[in-house]
This record gives sequence, C-alpha cells and structure tokens, in this order.
Amino acid sequence: MNSPSNLVELIQVSQTFRCQQGETAVLSNISLSIRRGDFLAITGESGSGKSTLLNIIGLLMPPSAGTVVYQGKPVDFSLGNYVSNRPAKPIGFIFQQFNLIPSLSVLDNIALPLLYQGVSPRERSAQSLRLLEKLGIAAKAHMRPDDLSGGQKQRVAIARALVTQPDLMIADEPTGSLDPQHASDVMQLLCELNQEGVAIVMVTHDLALAARAKSRLLIQQGRITHV
Repeated sequence: MNSPSNLVELIQVSQTFRCQQGETAVLSNISLSIRRGDFLAITGESGSGKSTLLNIIGLLMPPSAGTVVYQGKPVDFSLGNYVSNRPAKPIGFIFQQFNLIPSLSVLDNIALPLLYQGVSPRERSAQSLRLLEKLGIAAKAHMRPDDLSGGQKQRVAIARALVTQPDLMIADEPTGSLDPQHASDVMQLLCELNQEGVAIVMVTHDLALAARAKSRLLIQQGRITHV
C-alpha cells in the first residue's frame, strides 16, 4: 500500500531484455519505496542493473513485470515514456556527462525546462538567475558551457534539474566525470538540497560518496541488498 509520504513505490518489479541469445534478466522482484526527504545511494558492479533501476524509478523505462506507483497513482506505461506519465511536479535528472547544450548560454540551459512549461521569458530568466546565485555561479550566466570547468558544468546541470522545483531528483553518476575535489563539492551540494526537502536517488561507483547518503542499496545480480 502506497503511503502518502511515498514519492515512488516499486512493487515486485522485474526487468528483462531480449538479445540474440534469448532473454537476459537484469532486475528480479524489486520492491522499494522512495519517501519524501530520502537520500538513497545505489551501488553495485557494472552491469548489475543500477542504471536500469534508476530509469524505472524516474519513469523513463517500463518494467517487464510489476507495478510502479508515483505519488499514489500506478503509472500506466502503455501511454508511452516519461513525457506521457509526467507527474504534477516533474522529476529532476542529473547525468554524468552534464548534457548541456553548447550553443546556449548557461542561463538559457537552465531555463529550457521552463520554456516547455510555457513560463514567460522574463520569469524564466529570473528563476534561473536565482538558482545560479544560490549555487554560487551567477557570474557565469552568459557564458557557454564549453567555457566552464567540470564542476561548474555539473552545478549548471543541477540548477537545470532544480528549476522546475521537483520533489524527486534522479542522479546517474553525477560525480563520475569530476576530479575528487569537485566531486566532493557536488556531493555537498546534493546533501544541502536534500536537507531542504528534495528526495535524491543517486547511482554512484564511489563508496565514500555513497556513505554520505542517508541510506544505501547494493545491487547484486539484479537483486537489492540494504547496506
């Protein structure tokens, strides 16, 4: 039963992929709840199913079996992808490779999700600039992503994920492209956002960073173990 405090609940979720050799089981009977204010780190060896689990939690991928409940409502994946299943408050996504648009300024990269929501240009700029100030990179607003350091690019990516004020943020190896100092800085920023109430689900290979989350899951052969 989905609790009102649960953002996402996975109920006996499994995932298999077809290949030339037949079907490969990636996840097996996963049951998991993400509550408001959680900070969950997911670890495991390459190929263990971490990113697949993250994609299902983020509504980017339908499971082969089982049920995904988002904010109390079962997700109907027959409608299509995340766009069709868009919740009232969008999910924020942060990726290892930043996925910024090189031809746009920092400010315009952050404002892009608001454009799709029909927010006026003036308000898009105002909201984006407030986030840049909060993250300490307001001076970079009119620069291009290629002129930034890796740590600055990831801050811009985090600002873009935050601009729609999500309750849940999905982070796939958010420090994987950063040096240790910038990785620690980004992790500290994620911890601060979590303290402000944003639930975070993060896949990471760095056990030292994973230990800073509130809870941790280890995936082994498609099954999860609480650590």
